[in-house]
Amino acid sequence: MKRLLSVLFIIIFACALMACTTVSESTERNGMDTEIVSVIQADYPSYESAKDMVNAADLIFSGKIKNSKSEFLDVKTEKGKDRETGLEKSTAIPYTIYEISVSKIYLGNKDEAVIYIKCPGGTIDNKTFVSEATERLRPDVEYLFLAKTFENSYPSLINDTQSFYDMSAKDNGVLMDIMKIIE
Repeated sequence: MKRLLSVLFIIIFACALMACTTVSESTERNGMDTEIVSVIQADYPSYESAKDMVNAADLIFSGKIKNSKSEFLDVKTEKGKDRETGLEKSTAIPYTIYEISVSKIYLGNKDEAVIYIKCPGGTIDNKTFVSEATERLRPDVEYLFLAKTFENSYPSLINDTQSFYDMSAKDNGVLMDIMKIIE
């Protein structure tokens, strides 16, 4: 069942990113080109409860973003029809790869001091691609991350809005519910 949900998640995510809307403008102002901005809209699964979020993740950890880089990644991972995404053609999507210094791993590989996660969006070749998550993640803030791992790729956040929580926000009821489940 989890495999089926994972495949469905990837297919919906890939289709939504391929159909992202673009708000772009390239004009010359004061002798400089302005940045082209694209808004990435993805149709992620939404979770009704903290328990559902924890069940959707196979990697849960806390840590701080130390560095990031943006690059296009192919979401298709196999030759022929991809088992995970269902795609037959390569599809490059802009991602920001966050380098996270791990404080504690609650679920997943227990030996990692640094974890890299991918999040749709980033700036590549003077073009900025934004998603809700890329706009809210800040360096040096201690977050609790809920992610899904994939073979031959960086882990991904479970969705744009319910996958990371500022650990200093002790009044966040969802964060507290998640912590009760995972500790």
